Amino acid sequence: MDAGEAGVAFHNEMVRNVKADRVQVDEIWQFCYAKAHNVETAKAAADGAGDTWTCTALDADSKRIVPWLLGDRYGHAAYDFMTDLAERLAGRVQLTSDGLRVYEGATTRS
Repeated sequence: MDAGEAGVAFHNEMVRNVKADRVQVDEIWQFCYAKAHNVETAKAAADGAGDTWTCTALDADSKRIVPWLLGDRYGHAAYDFMTDLAERLAGRVQLTSDGLRVYEGATTRS
């Protein structure tokens, strides 16, 4: 097991039953190898090249990352992210976001 896998395993085991009042969700854009609009013309672009998003949910008081998800910016990723968040929280929270529309449906279904 490498350090990254060990970190993920530790986070998955330890960050459970989080008692938080306020959680802030946000997403960060980055690209792998090439930006999405350049992947088709890029030389030797590997599978998975293009835009990726890191979604984070931050306990506003402790500044602890509750869940995070590396994926795309579509509804299924938002649903997986919100489901993971709900499973890690001890109770209801005030959820704050930048208003990304995919969070609305994902929050309701989670």
